Amino acid sequence: MKRFVQLITVILMALLVMTGCGQKEQEEKQPETPAEQVLIRIETEGLGEIAVCNKADGTPAFEDGHPYTSSAMNVDKDTDLAAVCRAKEDGWTFVKWTKDGADYSEAEQIEIHADKDTVYTAVFSAPQSSETVDFNIEDIKVLGDILDLNYVSSGYDDDDQYIHAFEVNGIVYRAVAKLPADVQQAIDSLDWKSDDYYDKEYELLAPVEITQLENISEHAMTQEEMNNAFAGKTVGEILDEGWEIKSYYYSEDRVDIWKMDDMFCYVLVFDTKYDSNNRDSDSLKDLVVASVEYLGVNDSAVLSIPLD
Repeated sequence: MKRFVQLITVILMALLVMTGCGQKEQEEKQPETPAEQVLIRIETEGLGEIAVCNKADGTPAFEDGHPYTSSAMNVDKDTDLAAVCRAKEDGWTFVKWTKDGADYSEAEQIEIHADKDTVYTAVFSAPQSSETVDFNIEDIKVLGDILDLNYVSSGYDDDDQYIHAFEVNGIVYRAVAKLPADVQQAIDSLDWKSDDYYDKEYELLAPVEITQLENISEHAMTQEEMNNAFAGKTVGEILDEGWEIKSYYYSEDRVDIWKMDDMFCYVLVFDTKYDSNNRDSDSLKDLVVASVEYLGVNDSAVLSIPLD
């Protein structure tokens, strides 16, 4: 009887050990909870290119054969990244980085802490010339007549039209051209990653006839019109009229504004500075505009915006 009890005890202990091992093995096989991820977008405005990497991997390096002008990545929350930018063509100048539309840094290389979905944009300005160009709008017939002039913006629309804005002697013009089917197909077949993409694109566009050419600058507000529209009002009143804050300044006494149905941007200047830690429309709504400046064209390639 005693031996029987001992045998039962040994069997029970063995079962307990086996059960414990099985539980441990099951616990070890349980998949880890995936880390929370955030979306980081890094873009360019103007002719620039970017490089980005995880800070733990070193420093970002440009892909000379396949330069990037934008990047979108899902990364684990609280990952630290590094991004750097440079001009894509001679004459273009790096201006600043913005973070979700607000000024962020004037250094070409920045560090990014990925704590939430965020868009970083490297802003570049077009080549500027103080020389007066001999220009007669009546001489402009095809796209080749304007492609070498001071570039402002360009784009394609759903009606196979190419829109190109350029600046001459301080005036911004917009040209529209209807692309023949063979030209559109040839452009679509180009490798946008190739080093000579823009040269080939412009070669195809050059002989296309311009169907519409207009002076954009003459439709911007005059100083008197700007004063009447904005000076003396609060930011809240201006936002209620449909305007939006486009970007903030490090000086903290001004903001840029624009709205979807107006292609121009203006600068609101205040007598007092705002708190840089609370740069949002709600915290600025009671500030009164002391003066207004014309900033420039926001997006001249949007044909849906009327000029009249």
